Amino acid sequence: MSTLVSFTTSYIQQANWFLYKFKPTGLSDKLSIAVRIKSPVDIKTLETTLQALTERHAILRSIYYEEDGQIIQKIRENAEIYLAKIDALSWSDEELKGQLSQRAKLPFNLENGSIFRACLFSRSATEYILLLTVHQIAADWESLLILVDDLVGIYESKINCATPDLLPINKSYRDYIHQELDFINSAEGKQIGNYWQENLADELPVLDLPTTSTRPSMRTYNGAAIKFTIKPQLTQQLKQLAKTQGVTIEEIILAVFKVLLYRYTGEPDLLVGLLQKRANQPLFEQVVGNFNNVTVARQAISSNIKFTNLLNQVSKKLFELGSYKNYPFSLLIQDLKSYNLSHPPICQVAFGYSKLEKLFNAKELDLDYYDLPQHKVDFELSLEVTDLQKYSLG
Repeated sequence: MSTLVSFTTSYIQQANWFLYKFKPTGLSDKLSIAVRIKSPVDIKTLETTLQALTERHAILRSIYYEEDGQIIQKIRENAEIYLAKIDALSWSDEELKGQLSQRAKLPFNLENGSIFRACLFSRSATEYILLLTVHQIAADWESLLILVDDLVGIYESKINCATPDLLPINKSYRDYIHQELDFINSAEGKQIGNYWQENLADELPVLDLPTTSTRPSMRTYNGAAIKFTIKPQLTQQLKQLAKTQGVTIEEIILAVFKVLLYRYTGEPDLLVGLLQKRANQPLFEQVVGNFNNVTVARQAISSNIKFTNLLNQVSKKLFELGSYKNYPFSLLIQDLKSYNLSHPPICQVAFGYSKLEKLFNAKELDLDYYDLPQHKVDFELSLEVTDLQKYSLG
């Protein structure tokens, strides 16, 4: 095995490494996506397609280690990926979900192993479930969608003996790391760092959510998701309200979320982590890597405030934060020395809003998203909404 290049890590990767060393078999560091394929699958072609993915995206060939107090990632020239093949013809749906969950939880070896794996569950001659799992040190949710799209494009081109029509990759994750370091060391980066330290300098409240049990002394990252649909009629009403008030649907839902938090906790000083995703990094649109970041929205709320006034405040706050959102949350935790093993640092709740036009770009394969049970959470409570144009999912 030969190597090509070694380089440093981003701030979010350093946080991922810390969690990995702290609890390498835990749930906090793995991302999975499952796809139902309702078509015959050529296993050999799928295996060569997965290998082509590792050749296209260098970070899938990465390993990690510490050297002189620094966390280093090394890109291997070659890294074979093994496709696990499992006969699930006789399983019930519950058995299948259980096995998918178990496969997704298997640990990674970042120092010597692979950070990417695939498993194919056969349900019939024309139905399969493909599970892709990657370590979070090398990917985010958008990365999984990129990998599925590329996998479909490469697989279909191989079946048709054609050249794959894939979107170009103009940057690398290494470029992103250099950009991040240049930003942090720049005058602008230092100014933004000072802004956050000034705005979060005092003792931060810990949001006390009403629960049936006390907060554990050590975070487990265990959790679950409740999924819901905002139906088309309500979605249209939200759009009309947004137009009338001169705000966005994102701002309306965030304001409602803050009202809910205040009602259940009585906390007037609310800190909500805004989940910043790939849309903030247009230069790296097709790059696989962990670009996740969190921007802290701190806002006072009281019982006598009108909702329209709160909505206006939320809108102004989001506009203000637009100039400060690129500061790495992992670095901010270090700056504020906000370490606590019992709860998420700085803010315990989070909000995310994104738009999605189409999940997969398959031309011949009949694909569906297979909903995996969620066991890992990064916050004690989070609300994530995806706008699908006609309706929204949460």
